[in-house]
Amino acid sequence: MEHRWGSRLAVDVEVRLVCGRNVIASGRLRDVSMSGAFIETDLQPLLLAPLRVQADIERWGTTERLQIPSWVVRRDVSGIGVEWHALGPPGVGELLELALHREVTRFPARRTVDSRP
Repeated sequence: MEHRWGSRLAVDVEVRLVCGRNVIASGRLRDVSMSGAFIETDLQPLLLAPLRVQADIERWGTTERLQIPSWVVRRDVSGIGVEWHALGPPGVGELLELALHREVTRFPARRTVDSRP
């Protein structure tokens, strides 16, 4: 059973999933909260695999690259759920701010059953 801390906000942000020094996949961040996110991607990593989520955010005429350490906590056919290494790490505030300024939909935490290989 999965438990979330805080509300999730819908977003639509292109991200890269990085393991070590290598970009291993691209994806779209679909929702974000202070504790984690859901990313649409074809990547199907192992549960608890460490990843850095990278996103380039335009602010005040410059591009800022966010890098948020996380690990995989769930998978489904459309993507992966990640949990941040720390609650509300640097970079998440910017993603939440981006979501709030785009009149997004707030929705309750969904419960998923992980399909283990």
